Amino acid sequence: GLISREEARQEIVARGLLEIDIDPEELPEDPAEKEQEFQMGQQVRGQKFQKSERESGKKPSFPFGRQKEDDDKKPASQGGRGSLSIKSLFRRGDVEEDIPPGGQWTKTDLLEMMNQIIEPALLTVPRNADDTRIRRLIKATTRAMVPQVSRTFMALTDEQIEEYWYPEMELLDWDRQDSELDSAVFRQGIDDIHSELEKHLNADTWWSTATAVEKAQILRIYVSAYEVGLQDMALQIIRSLYEEGLADTSILPIGIEFDLVNERTILELTERAADLVRWVDGNTKYFIKRVITSGVRQGLSSPKIAQGIREGETAEWILSQDTFMDEAIGLIKSGLIDMTRARSESIVNTEINRAENQGKLGQIIRSGLPSKRWVHLGDRGETAKGNPHPCPLCLANEELGFVPADHVYPTVFKTGGVDEKGGEYTPPGHPNVCHCTIFFDESELASLVEEGMYTPYTGQ
Repeated sequence: GLISREEARQEIVARGLLEIDIDPEELPEDPAEKEQEFQMGQQVRGQKFQKSERESGKKPSFPFGRQKEDDDKKPASQGGRGSLSIKSLFRRGDVEEDIPPGGQWTKTDLLEMMNQIIEPALLTVPRNADDTRIRRLIKATTRAMVPQVSRTFMALTDEQIEEYWYPEMELLDWDRQDSELDSAVFRQGIDDIHSELEKHLNADTWWSTATAVEKAQILRIYVSAYEVGLQDMALQIIRSLYEEGLADTSILPIGIEFDLVNERTILELTERAADLVRWVDGNTKYFIKRVITSGVRQGLSSPKIAQGIREGETAEWILSQDTFMDEAIGLIKSGLIDMTRARSESIVNTEINRAENQGKLGQIIRSGLPSKRWVHLGDRGETAKGNPHPCPLCLANEELGFVPADHVYPTVFKTGGVDEKGGEYTPPGHPNVCHCTIFFDESELASLVEEGMYTPYTGQ
Protein backbone atom coordinates (compact mmCIF):
# COMPACT_ATOMS: atom_id res chain seq x y z
CA GLY A 1 0.00 0.00 0.00
CA LEU A 2 2.98 2.34 0.09
CA ILE A 3 3.33 2.64 -3.68
CA SER A 4 1.02 2.09 -6.62
CA ARG A 5 1.24 -0.76 -9.14
CA GLU A 6 2.55 1.69 -11.71
CA GLU A 7 5.34 2.89 -9.42
CA ALA A 8 6.26 -0.66 -8.45
CA ARG A 9 6.50 -1.74 -12.07
CA GLN A 10 8.68 1.25 -12.99
CA GLU A 11 10.99 0.58 -10.04
CA ILE A 12 11.42 -3.10 -11.00
CA VAL A 13 12.28 -2.13 -14.58
CA ALA A 14 14.70 0.59 -13.40
CA ARG A 15 16.58 -1.86 -11.16
CA GLY A 16 16.93 -4.36 -14.00
CA LEU A 17 15.16 -7.13 -12.11
CA LEU A 18 13.36 -8.36 -15.22
CA GLU A 19 15.04 -10.41 -17.92
CA ILE A 20 12.59 -9.35 -20.61
CA ASP A 21 12.14 -5.97 -22.26
CA ILE A 22 8.79 -4.41 -21.29
CA ASP A 23 7.20 -0.98 -21.30
CA PRO A 24 7.26 0.26 -17.69
CA GLU A 25 4.21 2.44 -18.39
CA GLU A 26 2.01 -0.38 -19.74
CA LEU A 27 0.38 -2.44 -17.02
CA PRO A 28 -0.75 -6.01 -17.69
CA GLU A 29 -4.24 -7.25 -16.93
CA ASP A 30 -4.91 -7.73 -13.25
CA PRO A 31 -4.07 -11.41 -12.58
CA ALA A 32 -6.48 -11.47 -9.64
CA GLU A 33 -9.33 -10.61 -11.95
CA LYS A 34 -8.30 -13.34 -14.42
CA GLU A 35 -8.07 -15.86 -11.59
CA GLN A 36 -11.54 -14.91 -10.36
CA GLU A 37 -12.92 -15.29 -13.87
CA PHE A 38 -11.41 -18.74 -14.17
CA GLN A 39 -12.48 -19.87 -10.72
CA MET A 40 -16.11 -18.93 -11.20
CA GLY A 41 -16.42 -20.43 -14.66
CA GLN A 42 -18.09 -17.40 -16.13
CA GLN A 43 -19.02 -18.61 -19.57
CA VAL A 44 -21.95 -16.50 -20.67
CA ARG A 45 -23.51 -18.38 -23.56
CA GLY A 46 -26.75 -20.02 -24.63
CA GLN A 47 -29.96 -18.99 -22.92
CA LYS A 48 -29.45 -16.29 -20.32
CA PHE A 49 -31.07 -16.35 -16.95
CA GLN A 50 -31.48 -12.79 -15.72
CA LYS A 51 -30.19 -11.93 -12.31
CA SER A 52 -30.16 -8.43 -10.87
CA GLU A 53 -27.48 -7.34 -8.47
CA ARG A 54 -28.62 -7.58 -4.89
CA GLU A 55 -28.73 -4.64 -2.54
CA SER A 56 -26.69 -5.06 0.60
CA GLY A 57 -28.72 -6.52 3.45
CA LYS A 58 -31.60 -7.57 1.22
CA LYS A 59 -31.19 -11.25 2.09
CA PRO A 60 -30.68 -12.99 5.41
CA SER A 61 -27.31 -13.97 6.81
CA PHE A 62 -26.08 -17.55 6.77
CA PRO A 63 -24.01 -19.52 9.29
CA PHE A 64 -21.24 -20.53 6.87
CA GLY A 65 -17.57 -19.89 7.47
CA ARG A 66 -18.27 -18.44 10.93
CA GLN A 67 -15.81 -18.55 13.77
CA LYS A 68 -18.44 -17.42 16.22
CA GLU A 69 -21.83 -15.75 16.07
CA ASP A 70 -20.69 -12.36 17.33
CA ASP A 71 -18.07 -12.00 14.59
CA ASP A 72 -20.79 -11.81 11.97
CA LYS A 73 -22.36 -8.81 13.65
CA LYS A 74 -19.11 -6.85 13.87
CA PRO A 75 -17.98 -4.70 10.96
CA ALA A 76 -14.84 -5.88 9.21
CA SER A 77 -12.97 -2.83 10.55
CA GLN A 78 -13.41 -4.25 14.06
CA GLY A 79 -12.16 -7.72 13.23
CA GLY A 80 -15.54 -9.26 12.45
CA ARG A 81 -16.92 -10.62 9.20
CA GLY A 82 -19.64 -8.06 8.68
CA SER A 83 -23.06 -8.99 7.35
CA LEU A 84 -23.11 -12.19 5.29
CA SER A 85 -25.64 -11.65 2.54
CA ILE A 86 -26.23 -13.74 -0.57
CA LYS A 87 -24.30 -11.13 -2.53
CA SER A 88 -21.34 -11.35 -0.16
CA LEU A 89 -21.13 -15.13 -0.49
CA PHE A 90 -19.17 -14.73 -3.74
CA ARG A 91 -16.55 -12.53 -2.14
CA ARG A 92 -12.94 -13.54 -1.82
CA GLY A 93 -11.15 -11.32 0.64
CA ASP A 94 -12.37 -7.77 0.05
CA VAL A 95 -12.98 -8.24 -3.68
CA GLU A 96 -16.40 -9.28 -4.92
CA GLU A 97 -16.44 -11.91 -7.63
CA ASP A 98 -17.03 -10.38 -11.04
CA ILE A 99 -20.61 -11.15 -12.09
CA PRO A 100 -21.32 -11.22 -15.84
CA PRO A 101 -23.17 -8.25 -17.38
CA GLY A 102 -26.69 -8.14 -15.98
CA GLY A 103 -25.82 -10.87 -13.47
CA GLN A 104 -26.56 -13.63 -15.99
CA TRP A 105 -25.81 -17.30 -15.35
CA THR A 106 -26.49 -20.37 -17.44
CA LYS A 107 -26.83 -23.93 -16.22
CA THR A 108 -23.50 -24.64 -17.91
CA ASP A 109 -21.93 -21.90 -15.78
CA LEU A 110 -23.37 -23.37 -12.60
CA LEU A 111 -22.13 -26.88 -13.42
CA GLU A 112 -18.64 -25.50 -14.03
CA MET A 113 -18.72 -23.39 -10.87
CA MET A 114 -19.80 -26.36 -8.75
CA ASN A 115 -17.15 -28.56 -10.36
CA GLN A 116 -14.44 -26.04 -9.49
CA ILE A 117 -15.40 -26.45 -5.84
CA ILE A 118 -16.00 -30.20 -5.66
CA GLU A 119 -13.26 -31.60 -7.90
CA PRO A 120 -10.31 -29.86 -6.17
CA ALA A 121 -11.70 -30.95 -2.80
CA LEU A 122 -11.94 -34.59 -3.90
CA LEU A 123 -8.48 -34.44 -5.47
CA THR A 124 -7.03 -33.98 -1.99
CA VAL A 125 -7.76 -37.69 -1.40
CA PRO A 126 -5.40 -39.21 -4.01
CA ARG A 127 -2.95 -36.39 -3.34
CA ASN A 128 -2.80 -37.25 0.38
CA ALA A 129 -2.76 -41.00 -0.24
CA ASP A 130 1.00 -41.51 -0.03
CA ASP A 131 2.56 -44.97 -0.06
CA THR A 132 2.88 -45.16 3.73
CA ARG A 133 -0.80 -44.51 4.30
CA ILE A 134 -1.83 -46.95 1.61
CA ARG A 135 0.54 -49.64 2.92
CA ARG A 136 -1.06 -49.36 6.36
CA LEU A 137 -4.52 -49.98 4.88
CA ILE A 138 -3.25 -52.79 2.64
CA LYS A 139 -1.71 -54.57 5.64
CA ALA A 140 -4.91 -54.27 7.68
CA THR A 141 -7.04 -55.54 4.79
CA THR A 142 -4.72 -58.43 3.88
CA ARG A 143 -4.58 -59.66 7.49
CA ALA A 144 -8.37 -59.62 7.67
CA MET A 145 -8.96 -61.13 4.23
CA VAL A 146 -6.47 -64.01 4.02
CA PRO A 147 -8.15 -66.20 6.71
CA GLN A 148 -11.47 -65.67 4.92
CA VAL A 149 -10.27 -66.81 1.49
CA SER A 150 -8.06 -69.73 2.54
CA ARG A 151 -10.80 -72.37 2.44
CA THR A 152 -12.37 -70.90 -0.72
CA PHE A 153 -9.07 -70.98 -2.64
CA MET A 154 -8.56 -74.65 -1.77
CA ALA A 155 -11.69 -75.47 -3.80
CA LEU A 156 -11.00 -73.20 -6.79
CA THR A 157 -8.51 -73.24 -9.65
CA ASP A 158 -6.52 -70.18 -10.62
CA GLU A 159 -8.83 -69.66 -13.59
CA GLN A 160 -11.95 -69.91 -11.43
CA ILE A 161 -10.53 -67.41 -8.95
CA GLU A 162 -9.72 -64.90 -11.66
CA GLU A 163 -12.81 -65.31 -13.86
CA TYR A 164 -15.50 -66.11 -11.27
CA TRP A 165 -14.60 -65.49 -7.63
CA TYR A 166 -12.96 -62.09 -8.04
CA PRO A 167 -15.66 -60.41 -10.22
CA GLU A 168 -18.50 -61.85 -8.11
CA MET A 169 -16.87 -60.64 -4.92
CA GLU A 170 -16.39 -57.23 -6.52
CA LEU A 171 -20.16 -57.00 -6.92
CA LEU A 172 -20.60 -57.75 -3.23
CA ASP A 173 -17.90 -55.25 -2.25
CA TRP A 174 -19.85 -52.50 -4.02
CA ASP A 175 -23.19 -53.53 -2.47
CA ARG A 176 -24.60 -54.95 -5.68
CA GLN A 177 -27.47 -57.39 -5.31
CA ASP A 178 -26.78 -59.49 -8.41
CA SER A 179 -23.75 -61.47 -7.26
CA GLU A 180 -24.03 -65.26 -7.42
CA LEU A 181 -21.97 -65.40 -4.21
CA ASP A 182 -24.43 -63.23 -2.29
CA SER A 183 -24.90 -64.81 1.12
CA ALA A 184 -24.89 -63.85 4.77
CA VAL A 185 -21.47 -65.48 5.23
CA PHE A 186 -19.74 -63.58 2.44
CA ARG A 187 -21.40 -60.30 3.37
CA GLN A 188 -20.36 -60.69 6.99
CA GLY A 189 -16.78 -61.25 5.85
CA ILE A 190 -16.83 -58.06 3.81
CA ASP A 191 -18.38 -56.14 6.71
CA ASP A 192 -15.59 -57.35 9.00
CA ILE A 193 -12.94 -56.11 6.56
CA HIS A 194 -14.63 -52.74 6.19
CA SER A 195 -14.97 -52.41 9.97
CA GLU A 196 -11.22 -52.95 10.30
CA LEU A 197 -10.55 -50.29 7.66
CA GLU A 198 -13.00 -47.96 9.39
CA LYS A 199 -10.86 -47.99 12.53
CA HIS A 200 -7.71 -47.06 10.62
CA LEU A 201 -9.43 -44.33 8.59
CA ASN A 202 -10.94 -42.80 11.73
CA ALA A 203 -7.54 -42.82 13.41
CA ASP A 204 -5.95 -40.77 10.60
CA THR A 205 -8.40 -38.55 8.69
CA TRP A 206 -6.10 -37.65 5.80
CA TRP A 207 -9.02 -38.47 3.47
CA SER A 208 -11.36 -35.82 4.86
CA THR A 209 -12.36 -33.16 2.30
CA ALA A 210 -14.79 -31.16 4.47
CA THR A 211 -12.35 -28.32 5.10
CA ALA A 212 -11.67 -28.00 1.38
CA VAL A 213 -15.33 -27.66 0.40
CA GLU A 214 -16.58 -24.07 0.28
CA LYS A 215 -20.06 -24.36 1.78
CA ALA A 216 -20.99 -20.70 1.32
CA GLN A 217 -20.23 -20.80 -2.38
CA ILE A 218 -22.16 -24.04 -2.76
CA LEU A 219 -25.17 -22.30 -1.23
CA ARG A 220 -24.80 -19.42 -3.68
CA ILE A 221 -24.77 -21.86 -6.59
CA TYR A 222 -27.82 -23.65 -5.18
CA VAL A 223 -29.68 -20.33 -5.09
CA SER A 224 -28.71 -19.60 -8.70
CA ALA A 225 -29.74 -23.08 -9.86
CA TYR A 226 -33.07 -22.71 -8.04
CA GLU A 227 -33.63 -19.42 -9.88
CA VAL A 228 -32.83 -21.15 -13.18
CA GLY A 229 -35.55 -23.69 -12.37
CA LEU A 230 -38.02 -20.94 -11.47
CA GLN A 231 -37.46 -19.22 -14.80
CA ASP A 232 -37.47 -22.38 -16.90
CA MET A 233 -40.80 -23.57 -15.45
CA ALA A 234 -42.34 -20.09 -15.75
CA LEU A 235 -41.37 -20.04 -19.41
CA GLN A 236 -42.93 -23.48 -19.98
CA ILE A 237 -46.15 -22.31 -18.34
CA ILE A 238 -46.25 -19.15 -20.50
CA ARG A 239 -45.69 -21.20 -23.65
CA SER A 240 -48.45 -23.65 -22.74
CA LEU A 241 -50.86 -20.77 -22.14
CA TYR A 242 -49.91 -19.26 -25.48
CA GLU A 243 -50.43 -22.54 -27.35
CA GLU A 244 -53.92 -22.84 -25.85
CA GLY A 245 -54.79 -19.28 -26.84
CA LEU A 246 -54.86 -18.15 -23.20
CA ALA A 247 -51.92 -15.74 -23.54
CA ASP A 248 -50.90 -13.26 -26.22
CA THR A 249 -47.18 -13.96 -26.03
CA SER A 250 -44.93 -16.99 -25.62
CA ILE A 251 -42.14 -15.14 -23.84
CA LEU A 252 -41.71 -13.88 -20.32
CA PRO A 253 -42.63 -10.25 -19.61
CA ILE A 254 -39.81 -7.82 -20.30
CA GLY A 255 -37.95 -6.80 -17.18
CA ILE A 256 -39.03 -9.72 -15.00
CA GLU A 257 -36.23 -10.89 -12.71
CA PHE A 258 -36.03 -14.15 -10.80
CA ASP A 259 -34.40 -13.25 -7.51
CA LEU A 260 -34.74 -15.78 -4.70
CA VAL A 261 -35.12 -13.98 -1.36
CA ASN A 262 -37.69 -16.24 0.29
CA GLU A 263 -36.15 -17.00 3.68
CA ARG A 264 -37.74 -20.42 4.10
CA THR A 265 -36.48 -21.62 0.72
CA ILE A 266 -33.01 -20.23 1.34
CA LEU A 267 -32.92 -21.97 4.73
CA GLU A 268 -33.76 -25.27 3.02
CA LEU A 269 -30.94 -24.72 0.51
CA THR A 270 -28.63 -23.79 3.38
CA GLU A 271 -29.34 -27.11 5.07
CA ARG A 272 -28.81 -28.91 1.75
CA ALA A 273 -25.37 -27.32 1.36
CA ALA A 274 -24.38 -28.43 4.86
CA ASP A 275 -25.73 -31.94 4.17
CA LEU A 276 -23.70 -32.12 0.96
CA VAL A 277 -20.42 -31.44 2.76
CA ARG A 278 -21.14 -34.08 5.39
CA TRP A 279 -22.26 -36.50 2.69
CA VAL A 280 -19.10 -35.95 0.62
CA ASP A 281 -16.90 -36.91 3.57
CA GLY A 282 -18.99 -39.92 4.55
CA ASN A 283 -19.02 -41.27 1.02
CA THR A 284 -15.34 -40.57 0.51
CA LYS A 285 -14.66 -43.04 3.30
CA TYR A 286 -17.17 -45.48 1.77
CA PHE A 287 -15.35 -45.43 -1.58
CA ILE A 288 -11.86 -45.64 -0.06
CA LYS A 289 -12.78 -48.81 1.83
CA ARG A 290 -14.00 -50.44 -1.36
CA VAL A 291 -11.05 -49.31 -3.48
CA ILE A 292 -8.64 -50.72 -0.88
CA THR A 293 -10.59 -53.98 -0.60
CA SER A 294 -10.72 -54.35 -4.38
CA GLY A 295 -6.98 -53.75 -4.77
CA VAL A 296 -6.06 -56.33 -2.15
CA ARG A 297 -8.58 -58.85 -3.45
CA GLN A 298 -7.15 -58.53 -6.96
CA GLY A 299 -3.65 -59.04 -5.60
CA LEU A 300 -4.67 -62.21 -3.77
CA SER A 301 -6.17 -63.49 -7.04
CA SER A 302 -2.79 -63.70 -8.78
CA PRO A 303 -1.70 -67.34 -9.37
CA LYS A 304 1.47 -66.98 -7.26
CA ILE A 305 -0.31 -65.56 -4.21
CA ALA A 306 -3.31 -67.88 -4.59
CA GLN A 307 -0.99 -70.89 -4.65
CA GLY A 308 0.81 -69.62 -1.57
CA ILE A 309 -2.52 -69.36 0.27
CA ARG A 310 -3.38 -72.96 -0.72
CA GLU A 311 -0.04 -74.08 0.70
CA GLY A 312 -0.81 -72.43 4.03
CA GLU A 313 1.23 -69.23 3.70
CA THR A 314 0.24 -66.47 6.10
CA ALA A 315 -0.72 -62.85 5.50
CA GLU A 316 2.77 -61.81 6.61
CA TRP A 317 4.35 -63.91 3.86
CA ILE A 318 2.04 -62.32 1.29
CA LEU A 319 2.88 -58.83 2.54
CA SER A 320 6.59 -59.61 2.25
CA GLN A 321 6.23 -60.21 -1.50
CA ASP A 322 7.35 -57.01 -3.24
CA THR A 323 5.23 -57.65 -6.31
CA PHE A 324 2.08 -57.99 -4.19
CA MET A 325 2.55 -54.74 -2.29
CA ASP A 326 3.74 -52.71 -5.28
CA GLU A 327 0.93 -53.90 -7.53
CA ALA A 328 -1.69 -53.31 -4.84
CA ILE A 329 -0.43 -49.76 -4.27
CA GLY A 330 -0.60 -49.07 -8.01
CA LEU A 331 -4.13 -50.46 -8.31
CA ILE A 332 -5.34 -48.48 -5.31
CA LYS A 333 -3.81 -45.18 -6.42
CA SER A 334 -5.33 -45.59 -9.85
CA GLY A 335 -8.67 -46.47 -8.26
CA LEU A 336 -8.61 -43.38 -6.06
CA ILE A 337 -7.99 -41.14 -9.08
CA ASP A 338 -10.80 -42.79 -11.06
CA MET A 339 -13.03 -42.47 -8.02
CA THR A 340 -12.33 -38.74 -7.81
CA ARG A 341 -13.21 -38.09 -11.44
CA ALA A 342 -16.37 -40.18 -11.39
CA ARG A 343 -17.60 -38.83 -8.05
CA SER A 344 -16.97 -35.21 -9.00
CA GLU A 345 -19.05 -35.52 -12.17
CA SER A 346 -21.77 -37.40 -10.31
CA ILE A 347 -22.00 -34.95 -7.41
CA VAL A 348 -21.97 -31.85 -9.62
CA ASN A 349 -24.70 -33.12 -11.97
CA THR A 350 -26.82 -34.44 -9.13
CA GLU A 351 -26.71 -31.29 -7.02
CA ILE A 352 -27.35 -28.82 -9.84
CA ASN A 353 -30.20 -30.96 -11.20
CA ARG A 354 -31.74 -31.25 -7.74
CA ALA A 355 -31.64 -27.50 -7.04
CA GLU A 356 -32.96 -26.70 -10.52
CA ASN A 357 -35.85 -29.15 -10.16
CA GLN A 358 -36.64 -27.75 -6.73
CA GLY A 359 -36.97 -24.36 -8.42
CA LYS A 360 -39.30 -25.85 -11.02
CA LEU A 361 -41.48 -27.35 -8.30
CA GLY A 362 -41.47 -24.03 -6.46
CA GLN A 363 -42.81 -22.35 -9.60
CA ILE A 364 -45.51 -25.00 -10.01
CA ILE A 365 -46.71 -24.65 -6.43
CA ARG A 366 -46.54 -20.82 -6.27
CA SER A 367 -48.38 -20.63 -9.60
CA GLY A 368 -51.32 -22.43 -8.05
CA LEU A 369 -50.91 -25.71 -9.92
CA PRO A 370 -51.77 -28.61 -7.59
CA SER A 371 -50.18 -31.47 -9.53
CA LYS A 372 -46.80 -32.57 -10.87
CA ARG A 373 -45.50 -35.38 -13.04
CA TRP A 374 -42.12 -37.11 -13.19
CA VAL A 375 -40.85 -37.02 -16.78
CA HIS A 376 -37.85 -38.82 -18.31
CA LEU A 377 -36.04 -36.85 -20.99
CA GLY A 378 -33.92 -38.19 -23.81
CA ASP A 379 -33.59 -41.62 -25.38
CA ARG A 380 -35.35 -44.75 -24.20
CA GLY A 381 -34.27 -48.36 -24.38
CA GLU A 382 -30.91 -49.87 -23.51
CA THR A 383 -27.68 -47.95 -23.20
CA ALA A 384 -24.45 -49.07 -24.87
CA LYS A 385 -23.63 -50.97 -21.66
CA GLY A 386 -26.98 -52.74 -21.67
CA ASN A 387 -28.59 -50.71 -18.89
CA PRO A 388 -32.28 -49.75 -19.20
CA HIS A 389 -32.95 -46.09 -19.93
CA PRO A 390 -34.80 -44.80 -17.96
CA CYS A 391 -33.81 -46.96 -15.02
CA PRO A 392 -36.54 -49.02 -13.29
CA LEU A 393 -36.77 -46.55 -10.40
CA CYS A 394 -37.29 -43.50 -12.63
CA LEU A 395 -39.65 -45.45 -14.89
CA ALA A 396 -41.81 -46.39 -11.90
CA ASN A 397 -41.97 -42.74 -10.81
CA GLU A 398 -42.88 -41.69 -14.33
CA GLU A 399 -45.65 -44.29 -14.59
CA LEU A 400 -47.37 -42.76 -11.56
CA GLY A 401 -48.51 -39.96 -13.84
CA PHE A 402 -49.82 -36.81 -12.17
CA VAL A 403 -49.60 -36.80 -8.40
CA PRO A 404 -50.15 -34.08 -5.77
CA ALA A 405 -47.39 -31.47 -5.70
CA ASP A 406 -46.33 -32.61 -2.21
CA HIS A 407 -45.97 -36.27 -3.25
CA VAL A 408 -42.68 -37.86 -2.13
CA TYR A 409 -41.01 -39.95 -4.84
CA PRO A 410 -38.80 -42.93 -3.96
CA THR A 411 -35.11 -42.37 -4.78
CA VAL A 412 -31.85 -44.15 -4.02
CA PHE A 413 -30.63 -41.33 -1.78
CA LYS A 414 -30.77 -42.53 1.82
CA THR A 415 -29.59 -39.28 3.40
CA GLY A 416 -30.57 -35.70 2.83
CA GLY A 417 -34.01 -36.63 1.53
CA VAL A 418 -37.35 -35.42 2.81
CA ASP A 419 -38.08 -38.68 4.61
CA GLU A 420 -36.03 -41.40 6.26
CA LYS A 421 -36.52 -43.77 3.33
CA GLY A 422 -34.68 -41.45 0.97
CA GLY A 423 -37.66 -39.92 -0.79
CA GLU A 424 -37.58 -36.61 -2.66
CA TYR A 425 -40.17 -34.19 -4.01
CA THR A 426 -38.34 -33.97 -7.34
CA PRO A 427 -35.72 -35.72 -9.50
CA PRO A 428 -32.94 -36.77 -9.62
CA GLY A 429 -33.73 -40.29 -8.55
CA HIS A 430 -30.12 -41.49 -8.49
CA PRO A 431 -26.50 -40.24 -8.76
CA ASN A 432 -24.52 -39.66 -11.95
CA VAL A 433 -26.80 -38.21 -14.62
CA CYS A 434 -30.54 -38.62 -14.07
CA HIS A 435 -32.31 -37.48 -17.24
CA CYS A 436 -35.53 -36.65 -15.45
CA THR A 437 -37.46 -33.54 -14.52
CA ILE A 438 -40.96 -32.58 -13.41
CA PHE A 439 -43.81 -31.03 -15.35
CA PHE A 440 -47.22 -29.57 -14.58
CA ASP A 441 -50.70 -30.64 -15.67
CA GLU A 442 -51.59 -28.48 -18.66
CA SER A 443 -55.30 -29.16 -18.12
CA GLU A 444 -55.06 -27.25 -14.84
CA LEU A 445 -53.75 -24.09 -16.51
CA ALA A 446 -57.20 -22.76 -17.46
CA SER A 447 -57.97 -22.03 -13.82
CA LEU A 448 -54.93 -19.73 -13.65
CA VAL A 449 -56.29 -17.30 -16.22
CA GLU A 450 -59.90 -17.34 -15.07
CA GLU A 451 -58.95 -15.00 -12.24
CA GLY A 452 -56.66 -12.81 -14.32
CA MET A 453 -53.31 -12.78 -16.13
CA TYR A 454 -50.76 -15.35 -15.00
CA THR A 455 -47.87 -13.82 -13.07
CA PRO A 456 -44.80 -16.00 -12.52
CA TYR A 457 -43.35 -16.49 -9.07
CA THR A 458 -39.96 -14.76 -8.97
CA GLY A 459 -38.61 -15.97 -5.63
CA GLN A 460 -40.04 -13.45 -3.19
